[in-house]
Amino acid sequence: MDLGHCLNLTDYASKDILQKGYEILVLKHEMLDLPLPKNCVLDEGGYTLLRDLDCAVIQQIHMFNEEENLPSFDSVRGVFTEGKPAYPGAGFREKTHIQIC
Repeated sequence: MDLGHCLNLTDYASKDILQKGYEILVLKHEMLDLPLPKNCVLDEGGYTLLRDLDCAVIQQIHMFNEEENLPSFDSVRGVFTEGKPAYPGAGFREKTHIQIC
């Protein structure tokens, strides 16, 4: 599968892009006196399932690239660590998955 120009959130280097997107989002919300979106915890294990903040950061990254005439991302790949431990003491979770958009 060819993901083209991918914002690969499984790559350590994408941390800088995410942080910059978050900083821009914070500045825009402060200027407009709006609250930041939040990620919501919905299940009994306390795991985040609605990621409104994360979504807004990624959308901000796309807007920044468009405004600055930078190449747009064709896809985004991320890992979502969710669910209870797969077994006692596990680092693996029952619902961990990778999403590609």
